[in-house]
Formats: sequence, C-alpha cells, structure tokens
Amino acid sequence: MRLRSRGVAARVAAFILAVTLGSAALGPSPASAHTPSGSWGSFHTICWGCSVDSGNIVRAWQIILWVDKATSATCFSFADGGFGSNTDRATEVWQGRMDLGVDGSVGYNTWTKAYSRLVRTPALDNAEFYAYDYRYNGRFVTFLKRKSDGAWYFYPDPPYCTNTTGFTPMNH
Repeated sequence: MRLRSRGVAARVAAFILAVTLGSAALGPSPASAHTPSGSWGSFHTICWGCSVDSGNIVRAWQIILWVDKATSATCFSFADGGFGSNTDRATEVWQGRMDLGVDGSVGYNTWTKAYSRLVRTPALDNAEFYAYDYRYNGRFVTFLKRKSDGAWYFYPDPPYCTNTTGFTPMNH
C-alpha cells in the first residue's frame, strides 16, 4: 500500500511538471471539454446511442465500472472509450448495486453517485490540483481536479488498467 501511494505521488508530480512545462503530450484541453465545478452532476449524459458515447469521459466511466467490478472483463479490453452494449450492461449492474434507477444511461444521478464515492487524498494536493481516489477491493483510479478551472484528469490503477504514462483529460 505504501509503495502504491508513492507511485501515485510520483505520477502526480510528473503530471504537474508536464503541465507546468506545457507538455505537448497532453496539449490544451479541447474547446468541448466539460469543466464542472463541485461535482460530476453537470457532466454530459453518456449512454449507448447518446450524443456523447465515446471519448475520455466514457473511458473514465468504464474504469469506474471496472474498479467497482461491474464487469468481469479486463480493464484493458473494457475501457476502450466507446459506450457499447458491454458498457450499457455494466452500467445497469452498477446502477442496481447503487440503488439508482437502472436505465444504462450515465446522467445526473449516476454521475453524482460516482462522485460521492471519491475519497480525497490531500497528501497529493498541490497549488494546482486537488487529488481524489476512487477505490474498491484493491482496485483504484486517481483523479485530479485543476483548481483554476475545475477540469478533471484521471489515471487508472497500474499495471492492470493503463498503458499510458500520465493523467488523461476527462473530456469527450
């Protein structure tokens, strides 16, 4: 556990350095990036067939589903950024477990419930970001919220769920 915390701290530090230096790898957030303040309830509704059914916001949701074991798929195969039938079924499983209306659509109530399960990790905070973990039964994903504009970034549990080296903007 202590080793994992140091790994997260190193990733946060590397990310902050990349942002500070204007890393070309991350680049600026696209104009369509959604930057909520205070919760995830204002995120776009995502679902199979919705106007927003792909992108990093879907990938972040899929990783939450994987962390909460709403799917038996591996994170690598499941978190592809496309909201299809497998994500629809896993969303329904998750909504049922969370005592929400089961419709397979990730809207206000579902985003709000997911946000309520974040755990602040102030030891990883700095001047630019607030840090949060979403954990369940040994799996986790780390989220950073940029203080200046509320933009969210995520980094899933290595080595099980990522082939990236830094935080990913949570947008579409």
